[in-house]
Amino acid sequence: MTRADYGDRPLRRQPDALSTGNQEAVIRAWLVLIKEIDEAIAADVLAPCRLDEDARKYFIGRAGESVTADADDRRTCTQCADRRSSVCVVAKPGGQVSGIGGYRPATGIRQRCPAFKPANPLANSM
Repeated sequence: MTRADYGDRPLRRQPDALSTGNQEAVIRAWLVLIKEIDEAIAADVLAPCRLDEDARKYFIGRAGESVTADADDRRTCTQCADRRSSVCVVAKPGGQVSGIGGYRPATGIRQRCPAFKPANPLANSM
C-alpha cells in the first residue's frame, strides 16, 4: 500500500517496542486522576497506545502533565526527622527501616519510607 491508498487518513506509526505494564499503569493512573473510571473508556484509550507510537506518546505526555509534586508521595532522607548526621536513627535489622545500626541512606533518592516523619512542615509538600 502507498500513501495514496490511505487518502486523508493519517498513517499510524508502529511502536518500536510493546508498551510496558508501567506505561499502561501511568495512563490508567492518569485516567483515574481525571475521574475517568469506566473500563470501556480505559480500553478505548489503551488499545491505540499498544498499536500506535504517536498515541502512546500523547497519552503518556498527558499523564505526565497531570502528575504534580503533591501526587508524588516519595521523599528523600534529608526531609526526614529521623536522620541525624546522615544516619537513619530508626534503622535496625528487621525493623520498619531494615538496615544495620549507623545506616546512611543515599540522600538524593526519592523513596517511600514507612518510618518517614517530616523534618519540618514544608517537607511534606515537596
